[in-house]
Amino acid sequence: MKIAVLGMGVIGKRLVDAVTEHPDLELVGVGIRRVNGGVAARPDLPYFLTDDVPQERTEDTGITVAGSWNDALEQADLVVDAGPSRSGAGRAASYRAAGVAVRYCGGERDRSLGPVLHPALNREIGFGLRSARLASCNTTAIGRALAAIGVDRIARAHATIIRCCTDSDKAAKGVTNSAVFDARPSHHATDLREIVPEISLSTNAVTVPMVSGHVILLRLHLADRDPDAAASRLGAAHGVTLLSEGPQDSALIRDRAMRSGAPRGDRYDIAVQACRDGDTLSLAVSLDNEAITIPETIDAILGYATEPAVSQPVS
Repeated sequence: MKIAVLGMGVIGKRLVDAVTEHPDLELVGVGIRRVNGGVAARPDLPYFLTDDVPQERTEDTGITVAGSWNDALEQADLVVDAGPSRSGAGRAASYRAAGVAVRYCGGERDRSLGPVLHPALNREIGFGLRSARLASCNTTAIGRALAAIGVDRIARAHATIIRCCTDSDKAAKGVTNSAVFDARPSHHATDLREIVPEISLSTNAVTVPMVSGHVILLRLHLADRDPDAAASRLGAAHGVTLLSEGPQDSALIRDRAMRSGAPRGDRYDIAVQACRDGDTLSLAVSLDNEAITIPETIDAILGYATEPAVSQPVS
């Protein structure tokens, strides 16, 4: 399947790596507005300029200009839109005109762009679906944990999301000495109910001055009142790493990932500490906010052309 990626930011550059490394996917190229750090680091890729950017802006940069973004759309079977947050609706008409399928990253809110996909929870609806959205990083992580335990085994749940104030490459943005909180529900539960309408889940969020990855505190009331069995299912699930008991440090978890040899220190699993409390299970989830959505996005791409009856989870 031929894939075009729009954007070479935090998500786009990781998707490009994942697409080029996958044997069943072929990268047509990357749509860009300008030459940023991600583009400069990969001069080997074919780049397509969005229509409002003059080509001369890319001169003397060493990158290959393969044409306009419309040229890329003509060649692609599917576009992964990793453009700026909440901007996807402005490009939807061009994708429809080109007759190309699209998967929007970044937790786009506009329902006209299609349903929200989470391969662990509703992969089957993505087959042949021309336009769909991928969940945000925290929604992806919560969904992965709930799927591992089994949504039908959860009576109700509440999550408090402690999120980074910005991505690591956006030093000019973010909170420097504050915790930004809101007693109103966050969007994460609403997003998950788009995927699994029957889930009884509430969420709140707090933004704090860090860039070491988000942390989610998740309390699960289990229908079968068997937290030991739930913890065992969680530990056996793909994309989940269990942490030991005792206090954990998200900066140290990130540092270990940086020293692991993984490109950029990317961590695609969720690191989870489980604590049994009577009939409930409390989880502390550490996630790499810049990388966590990549496995689900690749699975959603493959799911577009794979019959649900024979589809397999993506490693």
